[in-house]
Amino acid sequence: MPEPTKKDETPNGQPEDDRVSITAFERKDSVWSLGESQAPEELDKPIDNPPQSTLLLEMPKSGTVVVGGDITFVAKVEAKDLLRKPTIKWFKGKWMDLASKTGKHLQLKETFDRVTKMHTFEMHIIKAKENYAGNYRCEVTYKDKFDSCSFDLEVKEAGPSQSIDIRSAFKRSSEGQEDAGELDFSALLKHREHKAQDDAPEVDVWEILKNARPDQYEKIAFEYGITDLRGLLRRMKKIPKEEKKSEAFAKKLEPAYQVDKGGKIRLMVDLADPTVDLKWYKNGQEIRPSPKYIFEHKGTQRILVINNCGPNDDAAYSVSAGEEKCSTELLVKELPVKIVKELEAVKTTVNERIELECEVTEEGAAVKWMKNGVEISTGVRSRYRVKCEGTKHFLVIDDASLEDTGTYSIMASGGTSEAHIQVDLKPLKIHQDLQDMKVLLGQPLKLHCEIFPGNVPGRWYRNGQLIQANDRINILHKNRDHELSVETSSLHDAGDYTFVPDGYSQSLSAKIQVIDPPKLHLESLNFPDNTVTIIAGNKLRLEIPMSGEPVPRVVWMKGERVSI
Repeated sequence: MPEPTKKDETPNGQPEDDRVSITAFERKDSVWSLGESQAPEELDKPIDNPPQSTLLLEMPKSGTVVVGGDITFVAKVEAKDLLRKPTIKWFKGKWMDLASKTGKHLQLKETFDRVTKMHTFEMHIIKAKENYAGNYRCEVTYKDKFDSCSFDLEVKEAGPSQSIDIRSAFKRSSEGQEDAGELDFSALLKHREHKAQDDAPEVDVWEILKNARPDQYEKIAFEYGITDLRGLLRRMKKIPKEEKKSEAFAKKLEPAYQVDKGGKIRLMVDLADPTVDLKWYKNGQEIRPSPKYIFEHKGTQRILVINNCGPNDDAAYSVSAGEEKCSTELLVKELPVKIVKELEAVKTTVNERIELECEVTEEGAAVKWMKNGVEISTGVRSRYRVKCEGTKHFLVIDDASLEDTGTYSIMASGGTSEAHIQVDLKPLKIHQDLQDMKVLLGQPLKLHCEIFPGNVPGRWYRNGQLIQANDRINILHKNRDHELSVETSSLHDAGDYTFVPDGYSQSLSAKIQVIDPPKLHLESLNFPDNTVTIIAGNKLRLEIPMSGEPVPRVVWMKGERVSI
């Protein structure tokens, strides 16, 4: 690749300008061009069937701004087929990365629209200066994919431009006015006799400067009264360069080539001297003949054939003929991965194994699994497993649950496929139902049922209230058996019991009665020998405490006769 030129300097070491002139291979609007070293008229020629952009949906356009104005360049990347955010870099020329130049005059912004699935990258240039003009480039990378686009910025002066004589344009007065230039060499001309401009011979200063070495610029400026040396060097930089005719090559390599992944490409040069020693290089390393790289000779043509192009072949290539060298760049474009076999819908029951299968066009291709539009996590603790066997991709659920019901999809770079999974409960079978019971107060209470499937948990209720296990109540589930037991029953344990299997609308129920035998509590009356003595004619009222569940029936008797 050509090396960037350094800043122009005066003999005393002063830099000519803050800008760096770079001659390099660059791509403009996804069409490769040869930077400043290519003739302008070649850039304006239309190119048939330019290569399609792989990532950039909208590319930055060249623009013009006046000094002190603002301008924004926008690049857009569609995220529909991307697994993560792409990486973008902005350059000026070939090498200057603008990420480290951000500040009050340069700002980089990134946004993402979730509705349109679009990444937007913006470069804002604020209060532009003259030295901001030049060629810019943005590069977008995503995994093995790469896209690049170059564009130009032209900075114009605010005032109208005027055509004036070169020597008068770069002269400054020696009177020290405020609008004098940045450099003042007038002190050097203090003892020089003044000559009228009309008497000076007609001299083409530009031709003298073109043929002079940089260390002679100051001497020429002194001789012809040009004191604005910095402005002189700026104008010199804008002079179009004449391309030197190659003595070794009749036809050089194209600025860039593009080939599909797995395809074949031919890089060709035409030699002016077919006897010259020729060598091919990849990223600076000499290429040797092999089944991958084949060298062909046809008259004065020398051809490098690259077979089965892959991502590793995306590189800079060059060829040297004697002392001369020409270079190019090869872009390997990946073909979209398409889906050959679609996903199929699945209907199953809980605890079963589910396997979704899909087949794509390329082995080992990167795909993304989704559930209801959300990417599925496949980490160590995930209930989902993915595997790949050649061109086939699988999503496995070993123990299906009701939560696995949904729409599943697989996304490749060239398409998507989706299918619905329906997980239902297995039919409930009651092998042993709950039984109504009567239990004496203080005796153990045990409820038992048996259902299928056996691994289904459930909940117990008493009179509609959920029962929780505690010190008195023990709840047991083993395979198909469900049991609730109370070691010592109490009156509060009576009621309507219900067992509800999780996920089912069916339930099992039983009625429990806790019986307490009737009992009279005469010891609290304090009557001797259970005898009550009263005076004749007085009223007698007896209150005798008693207990029993259900409420006992009371009968009063006098002697052997029932008293009403």
